[in-house]
Amino acid sequence: MHPLLLLPEKDRQILEGLRGFWVGTYGSHGQEIIQVRFTTTAAATMTTMMMSSSSATVAAPPAVAAPAVPAVIMEGLKIVSHAKVPANEWSFRVDVSCGPLDMAGILHADPRPVYTVDKHYVLTRRNLLQETGRIHAVYRGKGQINASRKVWAPQEVGVDLVVLRPEEKGMGGLWVVWHDEGWTSRHCVDLIRLVVKDGEEEQEEEEKDDDEW
Repeated sequence: MHPLLLLPEKDRQILEGLRGFWVGTYGSHGQEIIQVRFTTTAAATMTTMMMSSSSATVAAPPAVAAPAVPAVIMEGLKIVSHAKVPANEWSFRVDVSCGPLDMAGILHADPRPVYTVDKHYVLTRRNLLQETGRIHAVYRGKGQINASRKVWAPQEVGVDLVVLRPEEKGMGGLWVVWHDEGWTSRHCVDLIRLVVKDGEEEQEEEEKDDDEW
């Protein structure tokens, strides 16, 4: 069974079109290719309890708890990356089983400015509250960072995954908004769909203005 089939229909409609390859600019590290995929992980292990009889003569057969429903994890796997968080490591993970966040509440919760860098290394300030018409859903998850190129000591930090509504030319985009705790601003990685065509990967929005993303 595909992991998405474990989700309610309304959530599947948001997520099923996100599988595949995406490209985004990770600051000074440049453009990276991310594969979005869905997996499951057991939310809890099965437990076995031995129930003893009050007569203490014969033990009752063990009662096995029903297995927990597995969590559905949306993972952004790095395919083309940089030295600090190399290829084949995950960039972000989101437990989509929990459903999307309350959009109005989450967008008002953090007033810090959000900055994004496009492929030409142009820094743009993004006002998420003014972009609500483009936003389909917001999920909370975790991102993986690593401070040193020479030492692999990854840390998990908070991220919000913003799913955009489909545009006229096709699929919507993804924004990975990093919480950046302790900083006066946050940064956002804009992910744009890569379309596999005739054995070659083509950036779907190559001809669109970067400001639209």
